[in-house]
Amino acid sequence: MRAENPGVFDAQLATVLMNLATDLNSAGRQSESASLTEEAIAILRGLGSSVSAERSEALPLALNNAALSRFTTSDSDAALPLAEEAVAILTRLDSTRLDSTPALPCRASCCSRRATAVPSS
Repeated sequence: MRAENPGVFDAQLATVLMNLATDLNSAGRQSESASLTEEAIAILRGLGSSVSAERSEALPLALNNAALSRFTTSDSDAALPLAEEAVAILTRLDSTRLDSTPALPCRASCCSRRATAVPSS
């Protein structure tokens, strides 16, 4: 599977590692959880832009999980940069999508993109 599409395989592996890390964290095994989270983040960072947009959201989610784990252990100095990076990545992804997606008409009466009715013939 990896040989056919390495980027997708690695993204899926990182997702599975993050899920296991979450389970380990819930079970009180924080050091094992942190190790798997770091491994998942390293994999996702290595993918760069070689994966689809839906997979690219995995890195900020992994960063956010790592930040939350550090906050729960009172390590806010390590948690804040991770959380800030997650927000920055998601913001960049969102603005990229918004720039490339045509605006749909809005139904709100106050909106300047309000759809106008097409007269019937």
